[in-house]
Amino acid sequence: MVAREKVWRTFLDRIEGKNKSQVDIENLKKRPLNGREIKTAVRLAKALTTKDNPDALITTKQLETILDISKSFGEELEIWIQ
Repeated sequence: MVAREKVWRTFLDRIEGKNKSQVDIENLKKRPLNGREIKTAVRLAKALTTKDNPDALITTKQLETILDISKSFGEELEIWIQ
């Protein structure tokens, strides 16, 4: 999980600015995600967050919502593929 925490921190620092993120990585790093999935979630959260306010920061709740929707979509896709 240490590696996953570093990936979260790296992408959040790149998007939000070094040490500006207010995201609770402790909870997010428990999810079994690879770097590509983390990068996509962070980029999507930033796009949605800054739509109305360019200075807004990503929240943990936004990332959790994005990850839950993504997981649900993946599960539905698996059903259709079978």
